[in-house]
Amino acid sequence: MDIEVSQANANIIWAGSAMVNSGDSRNLHVSTNGGQTFTTTNNYTERVLGGITKLASHPVEDSTAFALFSFAGKPKILRTKNLGQSWQDISGFGLAPTSSTGFPNVAVYCLYVRPDNPEIIWVGTEIGIVESLDNGQTWSLLEDFPNVAVWHMKGQDDQVVIATHGRGIWTAQTENIQAVLINPTIHAIGTSPQSELSVSISLLDEYDSTEIWLQKYKGW
Repeated sequence: MDIEVSQANANIIWAGSAMVNSGDSRNLHVSTNGGQTFTTTNNYTERVLGGITKLASHPVEDSTAFALFSFAGKPKILRTKNLGQSWQDISGFGLAPTSSTGFPNVAVYCLYVRPDNPEIIWVGTEIGIVESLDNGQTWSLLEDFPNVAVWHMKGQDDQVVIATHGRGIWTAQTENIQAVLINPTIHAIGTSPQSELSVSISLLDEYDSTEIWLQKYKGW
């Protein structure tokens, strides 16, 4: 089983182990209230699948999530943009045994959408990192990264930290800081005798919590 807290909205939590439509049917589940209750999502029905290898979320789209699979000759990445009501195969397999968009027929272990440019998707596979520069329409293997199994990727500041099986931990430099601000919380609002408005807000990103004071004058 796997669980994924949405990067874009911490109240959205994904959990599950498989998409199975017959016999002992199984579905993925999603919570929109921080895990108090969960809703069963719909399964992908165009191909017979089964156990997932990983769940992943989107850094800025809170209704978007990804389910990863490693079955030979079948879809490797399913994406939902509506909290699991429907799923789309973005790995290009469809009903065929090979991908029409360049995705290799290999096991898939993790997925990372670049917060500095969400059009870029990196997928960790058993042969290295497969990259899309157009939001999943086409794919190619990164040539400047070793052909080694990639099991996890995480953004930190202006780097992507990449954990491999057998070749240690790597980092990749990005052009911009990747922190994504989520779930702003207003702690206090007050007006001074000079009619100045002060607002205390916590802006929580993926990595830390920063308190920011905003001050505006009357008429704001």
